[in-house]
Amino acid sequence: MKSGAFGTGSWTDTSPHNGCRIATMVAIWELAANAAASNSSLTAVSAQELAVPVWELLDFVSHHAAIARAPSIRNKEEIHAHTAH
Repeated sequence: MKSGAFGTGSWTDTSPHNGCRIATMVAIWELAANAAASNSSLTAVSAQELAVPVWELLDFVSHHAAIARAPSIRNKEEIHAHTAH
């Protein structure tokens, strides 16, 4: 996210460090949990919910294959543990 005063020509990035990345990870983990709860595939759930762009979902799954087997996500700490490198 960018913000700045009109006419000053200066812009400052006000996004939290990794804010978008973390939001994407949370959305993907929610998709995985929903898929597990409904016995549906990640593709079917993501198509129904449209919460994450398909390319982000595919990129994440290709780097974190375990997400396809995640039965549930209980809290933000668990999400962080799964996404921290």
